[in-house]
Amino acid sequence: MTRKARHGATNGRARFPAREVALVRALLAGGKTRREVALLFGVHVTTIGRIANGTSWRQPCSPKVTAADRRAQWREQSRRRRARMPVEEKRARWREEQQRRKATR
Repeated sequence: MTRKARHGATNGRARFPAREVALVRALLAGGKTRREVALLFGVHVTTIGRIANGTSWRQPCSPKVTAADRRAQWREQSRRRRARMPVEEKRARWREEQQRRKATR
């Protein structure tokens, strides 16, 4: 006889209770990156990604995030990444890194 699979918080290897999964999804919907949320909870980024995508924790702990919502979040995050640092500052940092590398040779 086979055992019935335990899902969600009833699984013995579950890292999060349902309340924290809802919090993870709320933080992601609020604009936090997966890396920031992973650092906050002390788990790997992949774990947070699986919660966000519904690969793990498919139970409706929070409202369903649609593909359009995910695309909008991705666009916003990529826009933020591009806007973080001006080109001149990037070039200056690149030059400093090159000088450091030459000095250590």
